[in-house]
Amino acid sequence: MSVIKLTQFEWDNILVRIEHDYGKAVSLIRGAMRRELGCTSRTHRFWKPRDDVGIYDGYGDYIVEIHLDFYDDAKETMFRLKYL
Repeated sequence: MSVIKLTQFEWDNILVRIEHDYGKAVSLIRGAMRRELGCTSRTHRFWKPRDDVGIYDGYGDYIVEIHLDFYDDAKETMFRLKYL
């Protein structure tokens, strides 16, 4: 199983293209996404403290990453060629 990591902005742009090509159901149903695209998506959110002053002052930002888990190498290659 291989993983592609995307930012939220990249995933939003790709998702619009996927919905145009396959319909909205593929983006909403995990089983349909795995059947059509060969992958499932996971959303990771983590806190990144600001490091401007060198000490943690309680401020920071949430970073959102989308991880696409591919189960088929051929479908991963087609996804990379078509959407990346």
